[in-house]
Amino acid sequence: MSSKIPSDRFPAAIALMFPLLDLNDRVTVTRGWMMFMPPQVFASIKPLIKSAVAEGWDMIAQRTPELNDKQS
Repeated sequence: MSSKIPSDRFPAAIALMFPLLDLNDRVTVTRGWMMFMPPQVFASIKPLIKSAVAEGWDMIAQRTPELNDKQS
């Protein structure tokens, strides 16, 4: 999915999509992107996810401890 969205539209896609997902789907998408994106690319995506889910970020981070190993 991330390869199909133009890079300039990716922030808008995250802002739209993540609030609509339940916690399980947020974790699944985040883990998938972590696995398939180069670390420097995911580092630029991580704050977009965090911003899109604001109050839900702590739950994603609890269920995805490897987020702490990745760059901000």
